[in-house]
Amino acid sequence: MKNRISLALGAVFLGFTTSAQTYTFSVGTNPYVELDNAIYLSPEGEVWDDPEFEFNFPFAFDYFGVNLPALTGSFGFGAELFGTNFNLPVPVLVPVFCDPIDLGYMTDESLSSISYQVVGSAGSRILKVQWKNIGFYGQVVDDVTPLDYMNYQAWFYEGSNRIEIRFGPSVITNPFEHFDNPGPSVFLISTYNFDTEQLGNSYYLYGNPANPTMDLTTDSQVLFTSNLDGIPSDGQTYIFTPGTPSGVGLEKNNITFSIFPNPSTSSINVLSSNDLEIIEIQILDISGRVVQTIFNPAQQLNIEDLNVGHYIIKISTQFGEYTEKFMKQ
Repeated sequence: MKNRISLALGAVFLGFTTSAQTYTFSVGTNPYVELDNAIYLSPEGEVWDDPEFEFNFPFAFDYFGVNLPALTGSFGFGAELFGTNFNLPVPVLVPVFCDPIDLGYMTDESLSSISYQVVGSAGSRILKVQWKNIGFYGQVVDDVTPLDYMNYQAWFYEGSNRIEIRFGPSVITNPFEHFDNPGPSVFLISTYNFDTEQLGNSYYLYGNPANPTMDLTTDSQVLFTSNLDGIPSDGQTYIFTPGTPSGVGLEKNNITFSIFPNPSTSSINVLSSNDLEIIEIQILDISGRVVQTIFNPAQQLNIEDLNVGHYIIKISTQFGEYTEKFMKQ
């Protein structure tokens, strides 16, 4: 990758959009253990730059409240994990925002790898993705010595849907060269729209890497200028735990929406009983797959392109999410 990646300028999971799912953040300390007998995502035994890979999730895993079936490292980024359906806004997980390259790229002897492994028994499995001894593009191609490197993993837990980012040994002598900042950026992005460059709910970390602060934004300028103040130490673990979706709060507060006409052949109207501002609308089929997303929607929605059948509409506001069913005739 010749330039530092910027998701906001065009630019790792089936596409879907912003959910009312929330996350809490905590920090732990765990001995860093490299994966044994992992499956390579970067070319095994070959030097690499801008790797592209894709693999299926081995169990049901919810990310921002929606099932996540696959991971991809498309576009050659290698450091970010994206959703796989780029016709829709896609979720993004960024354990470390950087431009990785094989440490041995200039010598044709591979010294770095990206791999994954599934451990545990059904019902309590963990998918572990590992970035081992990754180098940084600018330093490697300029043949700088000694070379900086990082080790880190992303863990995905079956059942709890918890995400952990675990950091191993690293040597970073000039972080500004690799991150443009004293430390890397770490993001959980519910959705990114490649056409409009619009973000859904996005969590980011900033401050002291030993005890960072997590915040939430939908502003790309805020997101892409946020970073840690240093490099996480060996054994540092960042833990993201999903909370209870907040959508039920709307109905409990007697805030409802009218969806009409229902059934309909071409369009439906969405009206709030309390004149709430609607941030986003999702339309899902009965299997839970998002088939349409509208940011800052108008009162009337065009549904002519939907197949005949039953659908779920999810309406997101600043106070939570409202869910209703409708039928396309």
